[in-house]
Amino acid sequence: MRKYLLLIVLICLGVAESPAVRIKDIATISGVRSNQLMGVGLVAGLKGTGDTGSKVTDKALTNLLVNMGVTNRQDLYHSKNIAVVMVTAELPAFVKPGQKIDVFVSSIGDATSLRDGNLLMTPIKGADDQVYAVAQGPIILGGRGAANRSETVCKVVEGAIVEQSVPMEIAGKSSIALNLNKSDFSTATRVAEALDRAGYSGTRAIDPSTVEIPIEAEDREGLVSFIARVQDFMVVPDAVAKVVINQRTGTVVIGENVRLSPVAISHGDVEIHIESGSEGGEEGEGEGLDDALLAMNQATAGGDQAAQQQKEKVIKLVQLREGSTLSSLVKALNSVGTSPQDLIAILQGLKTAGALAAEIEVI
Repeated sequence: MRKYLLLIVLICLGVAESPAVRIKDIATISGVRSNQLMGVGLVAGLKGTGDTGSKVTDKALTNLLVNMGVTNRQDLYHSKNIAVVMVTAELPAFVKPGQKIDVFVSSIGDATSLRDGNLLMTPIKGADDQVYAVAQGPIILGGRGAANRSETVCKVVEGAIVEQSVPMEIAGKSSIALNLNKSDFSTATRVAEALDRAGYSGTRAIDPSTVEIPIEAEDREGLVSFIARVQDFMVVPDAVAKVVINQRTGTVVIGENVRLSPVAISHGDVEIHIESGSEGGEEGEGEGLDDALLAMNQATAGGDQAAQQQKEKVIKLVQLREGSTLSSLVKALNSVGTSPQDLIAILQGLKTAGALAAEIEVI
């Protein structure tokens, strides 16, 4: 059965047609960040699916029972209903003591399943070795019939109570800095210019990932609302020409501004001709693709009619104009039944030949 290529195309023919997004979605406020937490705990109540023969588990259980006054340290308690786990969490910015956060529980022993277990009280610490939250609660996994589901890793929703927060002071500052999620000179410049035109005078791009915004004296008292207004401001971010290829699934994601230069490629039974001409220029999803599909034909490699009938190999010809979009090429190749593997090889060949002015990322 012929494999069909799963194609996802994201095409923007120009910056003006790219969608505007909120600053909140492409940048964060400098100094406002989350922190990672980690701890080691025990999951009890497993139905014989816990750790087996682990001295670490036996010692941890014995220490727990000693602290509870149940036994002494000379005894080493064994149980297959206990598993040693790693508990991790992310402490959000400005979270307050008493609030709850999610935790992830992962077995670090040879337990086969944490299903129906109960995470015992586990302090989770930050990089400074201080306890910031305490986790405890039942382990709830998905349906028993779920395929390929890991039963040694799970997420406990609101499984930890915050004990202390990380101090973050934003009041009284004379300026704030925006850190772009993805460094880009053009995007940083656009954000700074857009905010400056909107009345935030003095805003400037310090580097490709940082935009500094001065805070007027009258705004310093209401800094929270000031930041909210800045984050809700709409800008058009720039994007590099990029093609992302998933070799396993055959998915191709095409970014904006990806164009093709004149080139000729022969790959198996497919020949691609991208010709230069005055009519090339801007060619989008409409007329350019129609021309490409009309130009496709199936012909054999020369000779008279008898030789053509004897020739088994059929050449699939794809012709495009200079400046055509990559999506036009991909759709044309799909129309002649090109496999995902062949498409990947063709795109890499175009990149090597310098006919594809875009970054290719294979995942």
